[in-house]
Amino acid sequence: MAKFDFDPRGLPEKLLKAAEQRKYVEAVKKELRNNYEVDKNDQITPNAVIGILLLGEFFDYASPSFFDAIRNGRDELLKKIPANNGTTVSSKKVYEYIDENIFQISGKDEMFYQEFASVGRFVISRANEIPFGHPRFDRQVSIGLNQYVSGAPVFDSLELPPLVGDGGTDAEIIPDNIKAVSMVYASYQLDVGMRMIDVVDRINEIFHNGQLPIGFDSGGRAIDDYNWSAEDRMNAVARRMHYSRVLGMAGGDVSKEVQPNVQFDSLFMRFLSSLAEYDRQQRISDIVERARPRNLTSEYVRKSGRDLAANLSLYGWASTHFAARRLRQHIEAALDILKQPSVQKSYGATNLYQVIERVASLEFNSTPNIVKSRTMAEAGKQIIDLVAKYSNVWTKSDGQPLFSETINGEQVAGDIEDGDRDRFLSLTQQWLAVNGIKDAQVDQYAEPEISSYAPSIPSFGGFNGAMPKTNGSGNPDQMEQIKKMVTQGQMPSLDQLQGMFKM
Repeated sequence: MAKFDFDPRGLPEKLLKAAEQRKYVEAVKKELRNNYEVDKNDQITPNAVIGILLLGEFFDYASPSFFDAIRNGRDELLKKIPANNGTTVSSKKVYEYIDENIFQISGKDEMFYQEFASVGRFVISRANEIPFGHPRFDRQVSIGLNQYVSGAPVFDSLELPPLVGDGGTDAEIIPDNIKAVSMVYASYQLDVGMRMIDVVDRINEIFHNGQLPIGFDSGGRAIDDYNWSAEDRMNAVARRMHYSRVLGMAGGDVSKEVQPNVQFDSLFMRFLSSLAEYDRQQRISDIVERARPRNLTSEYVRKSGRDLAANLSLYGWASTHFAARRLRQHIEAALDILKQPSVQKSYGATNLYQVIERVASLEFNSTPNIVKSRTMAEAGKQIIDLVAKYSNVWTKSDGQPLFSETINGEQVAGDIEDGDRDRFLSLTQQWLAVNGIKDAQVDQYAEPEISSYAPSIPSFGGFNGAMPKTNGSGNPDQMEQIKKMVTQGQMPSLDQLQGMFKM
């Protein structure tokens, strides 16, 4: 059996202490023993659940959500996956195998909890292609170990306070890349749409001008820490550069060597529209003459999901992972200041959203649409995270329906669980509603289109902003560059065209 420890990367300061780690482990084991009848000699279940919790950033072992997450983690271990002999085994068997064979596979007998869960999830998500017991199963475990080297993903959750009161696998589609983009998307809505960071920056200025009635309390310390940690955060120019490069949003100064993701808005809207159309067809009791069969409509969802997932995976490489982490930390720091009672009291507010409204109105002469920005951040992020969760189903073509269907009088399970299907549909309706999207627009975007080619990794061998070589007249090579960009689903910008043709 392997020895387990906490990976300090991404842990809050409190959990870096050995005493707190022991309390954390004991809290998980106690809950599993008391409420889920996990035997005290069973070490696999608590080790795997602890890893799942840490990957999901459930750090507070006194929070009610912590115990809900334990239940979800334990349920995750009970799920059945394909075995090489044609039967199925529980996901827990995978973790047992990794634990027993880690030395033989990797030559080490120690693992991080987060690493254990990350590798287990990796091989389980690909069990349809490399089932448990397959001759290449050890190779899958080794690949999962190698992928973890870059660090545990920290994009699973973004806790936003309520508006009032308290409280078929495709190697081209990389789930963690998509999750990184989802964090950038949520940050964009809160940063640019809601102006949360602008508001906190202005509060910081006023505080250090000595103009806020805040003393040496938690609010003052939070603002002071924010001020003196500025060098560790991205400034407004850097943030907008990432928003433009990754999401195709206007206003960012993007390098001429790259093409911004101008397709994102269209692909995201097509995906949401296909989900809304599927939902609409579900609600029709009698299929009228022009209505599409539901199984066909769900395949439109699969196709648009594949287009979106491939696009997000492509733009989630490299610095996007690190930008997502920094943006999240920035948003969390801003939320911490806005939630301080002394800050809210200074502006005569009762919650953080009122502070944003008041400061934006006083200082920027504009009032952000809080409901719209918050809904787009929360619903949009959860939708993209679900796209990442099901990264292995968007390109499957084995006849299994995407969503559960009744075929020849029998209920056939879909690739996407019914609970997550309902989440997709509910979140889609929320996003469309706050944006005032009309049925005519949904109809237009729900129509299928031919998928354009999407590379699986960034291209650094093609046009990169430098003058392309000529072959005499100069024109053929320039045209080849344009053809290559269009083939890859990119549109050359005005600056790129000017560089090619010396305009």
